[in-house]
Amino acid sequence: MSYLGFILPIINSYKGMKNVSVLEIGIDQGHSCFPIIHNLTWMCEDFKYSGIDVKLNMGVINAVDQMCNVASQRRKDNPNVNLYQANSLTILPLMVKENNKFDIIFLDGDHNYFTVCNELRHIENLCNPWTIIVCDDYHGRYAEKDLFYSERDEYSSLRVNENNIAEKLDNGNYAIDPNKATPRIQIHEDGKLKEGVKIAVNEFIVRNPGWKIRAWAKTEEMSESSSGDRYEPIVLYLGDHISVTNDSENMIQFVSKVSRERFIND
Repeated sequence: MSYLGFILPIINSYKGMKNVSVLEIGIDQGHSCFPIIHNLTWMCEDFKYSGIDVKLNMGVINAVDQMCNVASQRRKDNPNVNLYQANSLTILPLMVKENNKFDIIFLDGDHNYFTVCNELRHIENLCNPWTIIVCDDYHGRYAEKDLFYSERDEYSSLRVNENNIAEKLDNGNYAIDPNKATPRIQIHEDGKLKEGVKIAVNEFIVRNPGWKIRAWAKTEEMSESSSGDRYEPIVLYLGDHISVTNDSENMIQFVSKVSRERFIND
């Protein structure tokens, strides 16, 4: 997760704000979940964190329960931290129906065209005008090839069937089990296979002309202290609402300006 080194400055950009709402898709071992929640508890007046993963680690759940100023759904009626063990493609539509909105969305789940494409279709309806989407692997290993976690041995218990083959419904859609990892689903268009995160994000931008994408090459200092990727994570934002960018800004300067748009609406 190449955005790990940016969590502190991103959350710091929202310091002192009320009711900041964060969604993270892809929790894994909690490497980003822990610092996001920790920084929210110290920097923001009231917050909501929602994390989604098809395979929640009990160590993560128990650790979050021990954090100061955290009220998890296991212990409180009005939690500020909700961890959902579910396939993102089944729980995101429920969040849309409940009219949930988020200020910051970290997208780092299954790294394949089918999943990211469909996640973004739902995420679009979970955004405020000032929301930013921080997306991993647009320039990474899975920019142009698919990764399905269901094909990894450690996810074998979450396969939809013995052969891990997707079921196609009568309406042409694929069946997605809320408690199972998504099997390999390959989408072809004009005889060409669509693979990877990049094409899914690019298609989102084409479908939604108001949205824009910002990417930054890493500085030498950041390259030495984080992943080997050449680029920082990308940020998606509503360009018609946020007109506060220039080409020379780095990622954190940009996010700091976006957060001011959030502050105006606080």
